[in-house]
Amino acid sequence: MDARSPAPESAVKSTKVLPTIIEFVTDPQLLGLEISPAQETLLRGVYGLPLSPEQFAIWGACTGRLEYRARPFSEVTVVAGARSGKDSRIAAPILLYEALFGGHEGHLAKGERGILPLVAQDAKATRIAFGYVKDYLTRSPILASQIDEERPQRPGPPDSAEAGGRAPGLHAPGGGRPRLL
Repeated sequence: MDARSPAPESAVKSTKVLPTIIEFVTDPQLLGLEISPAQETLLRGVYGLPLSPEQFAIWGACTGRLEYRARPFSEVTVVAGARSGKDSRIAAPILLYEALFGGHEGHLAKGERGILPLVAQDAKATRIAFGYVKDYLTRSPILASQIDEERPQRPGPPDSAEAGGRAPGLHAPGGGRPRLL
């Protein structure tokens, strides 16, 4: 019952059907990550994918909810300890999945560039999280071919828009391929 739909023309060309978030994260040709049962349950919950009985038990323990409605969430708050994979197994994969398969190009005017923000508590954490995104894109045999270019940051202190700097970001031009900045 995993929700799938035909891939848009701008999506990864070797894929005829959109992968689910779980397929995207675990497929060795895409991100190829190992995720814990709790991380998989969280990703399934975010995207409204079906849960196994084991995942339903994790869902209930983590959310306090006695039921699971298989519907996507537009916003999620994750409270988890250090080194729990919030950036590497949840935030960065979701950012990439949305950039590549989220269908957001339909909301852009011709020539407009879509920007997906990667938010962290400070500049150091932003660089770490963006490092995951960059690594996942460049390591994947399929996704590496989807990068248009990588541009250096503007002069100024790192991640400081006020000083003319530029926070790292993944830009996906409408109908085009993502661009690493």
